[in-house]
Amino acid sequence: MSATILALALAMSAIYVIQTPAVFWNNVAFTFAMVLLITLPTALVVSKASFDVFVLNKKIRKMVRYDQLTGALRKEEFFKDLREASAMDEGVALMLDVDDLGAVVDKYGYDATDDVLKVVAETMKNEVRDEDEVCRFGFEKFIVVLTSVTLEDALTVARRVQMAIAQSPVESGAHYIPISVSIGAVSIEQNSDVDNIVEMASKELNQAKAAGPNHLSYMANGTAALASAQA
Repeated sequence: MSATILALALAMSAIYVIQTPAVFWNNVAFTFAMVLLITLPTALVVSKASFDVFVLNKKIRKMVRYDQLTGALRKEEFFKDLREASAMDEGVALMLDVDDLGAVVDKYGYDATDDVLKVVAETMKNEVRDEDEVCRFGFEKFIVVLTSVTLEDALTVARRVQMAIAQSPVESGAHYIPISVSIGAVSIEQNSDVDNIVEMASKELNQAKAAGPNHLSYMANGTAALASAQA
């Protein structure tokens, strides 16, 4: 009886040893397939969610960083960028103001004013380099810092902006609105104080506006100079 049981046990063991590899690998294949079926859709869902979050964060960052009407840099971001720069490059700051914008509001309304501001911002962006971001500094004021350029080169840019705007009336509804801009320019020395740069540019802008529409005022060798856009 014992011999029979022992023989039966040996036979069962032999069968198990022979069949186990096949069963084992079949189980591995089944398990692997199940893992793929479960994890692949999950991974796709997670990846899609991560991408959606990335896109949303990018949109939010753009809304925070840029003015929604003109697409120009917000004033707070402008100051933040300059203050976070490791060192202020030498260059020129240009501050621009739309001449007599109140008259545009009175005659054509606020929608037309929005069209004017968008055109002015777009013209400025077209005339400067991508790295020199245009900032909407006030309701009708814009500022841009042109890095690593001479005053002469910056004045050339300023005059191009003025002439492009003066020569192309803004289309708004059924109207074509003639506009002009005044610009103040000031040279920047390395590591210049941001607030001081803005203050000096603002003073030059006031000088330009005092001279009448479409004028450019700048500081050259410590002396203020004034010119029209055609100069």
